[in-house]
Amino acid sequence: MGIVHCLLVVAATKNWHVFQLDVYNAFLHGDFDEDVYMHFPPGFARFSQSKADYTLFTYQHGSSFTVVLVYVDDVILAGNDDSHISQQEQFLNSNFHLKDLGPLKVQSQFLSTPRTTHWHAGLRILRYIKGTVGTGILLSSSSKLTLHAYTNSD
Repeated sequence: MGIVHCLLVVAATKNWHVFQLDVYNAFLHGDFDEDVYMHFPPGFARFSQSKADYTLFTYQHGSSFTVVLVYVDDVILAGNDDSHISQQEQFLNSNFHLKDLGPLKVQSQFLSTPRTTHWHAGLRILRYIKGTVGTGILLSSSSKLTLHAYTNSD
């Protein structure tokens, strides 16, 4: 899930639109007697597959940049070119049975049935934030997304 978090940080920093699709897959709930191999649909060859994370695909042409992230039966589309994202969604929908979940929404898994422990955890987080107002990580929309690392060699 680390790649999802990284993509969301970049998308927020670059002010990209992020969309989520769900792939209907009946085979995920069944047993197979044979091996199943996956390959790209023919029109998807324009995308480059990441060597660091094989679920991440990128496409760049001029100033247009699109990211496709596949996680089990979910697909996240993001980028700076809404028309290209829409084309890719239509292409994927013509090759797979998809449900368009619209813009990606991040929500808590406990939001529908909160308990007292969740309330106390929320209060603890708010007390922590109140005590550390002057510290934090700034994710500016003008950030160059440069990573700086420091270490102590002792």
